[in-house]
Amino acid sequence: MASYKTRLVCLALYLFTICGISGQNVEVRGYLGAAYYQGDLAPLPVAFSFSEGNLAWSLSVGMKVSKVFKLHTRFTLGKLIGDDVNASSDDRKRRNLNFQSPLREYALLTDINLNHWLKGLDKYGINLYYSTGIAVFHFEPQTILNGELVKLRTLGTEGQGLPGYPDAYSNLQISIPFGMGFSFDFTKRLAMNFEVMPRITFTDYIDDVSGTYVSTQELIDANRPITAQVANKAVGNDGLPIEYPTGTKRGDSSDNDWYFFAGLGLSYTFGNVEETIVPNEVLVPAVLPEAAEENKPIK
Repeated sequence: MASYKTRLVCLALYLFTICGISGQNVEVRGYLGAAYYQGDLAPLPVAFSFSEGNLAWSLSVGMKVSKVFKLHTRFTLGKLIGDDVNASSDDRKRRNLNFQSPLREYALLTDINLNHWLKGLDKYGINLYYSTGIAVFHFEPQTILNGELVKLRTLGTEGQGLPGYPDAYSNLQISIPFGMGFSFDFTKRLAMNFEVMPRITFTDYIDDVSGTYVSTQELIDANRPITAQVANKAVGNDGLPIEYPTGTKRGDSSDNDWYFFAGLGLSYTFGNVEETIVPNEVLVPAVLPEAAEENKPIK
């Protein structure tokens, strides 16, 4: 993880250097908002069913590379949660799984200025843009056991690490951010921003749920008593634990997990700022008839 931090810090410094050399401006944005999760522990068993939001913040540094494009690096810190107690279906409620995970994301993003084509927005001081790029994010799904948080990935809740099962999944993954944002200019340098940006991921384990159960007895026989307690928390209508045999469906491995960030923030631009171009007819005062008479050449 440290190597990714180093690379992104170097990239941010590189952008600052380029800005200084080329006379470009440097824009710093700070956001406060919420992070949301979508996956096997989301409330509804459908796409785009997101969990409740958790406080998140984001900081980016970037520059304008043309009238249409901005390039910036971004760091986002937040928390993702999911809980079957909020599920709409009885089957999910009986499954009774839950997780929480810290979220750390480092991204390289490009903003595409839509005002270039929607010029009517300029007179209102509104800047509309589409943003996309690539990100590296780190997560660590956890659950509460006996009043304490335990990390699920290393426990191998779906048999990871046991003979005949895959190795543990990586908690360092790639995502593809995309979304819309707009800003209102207070001054030439200061603006208010709002963004909504989902992330497509390539993992189904943000919530530690994807495949099938490993029976409680098999986990105990493999000397994994703690894993046995957190891998299957299913409870029947009678309040008694439900035992599932190995291979029983636990999650939906056909759909990867998503997360997204929505936030409100401020941006400030350092360096050169483009001056507003005022039409010539505004700059040249109209000549009154009297003045025109006075300025006639003497014959």
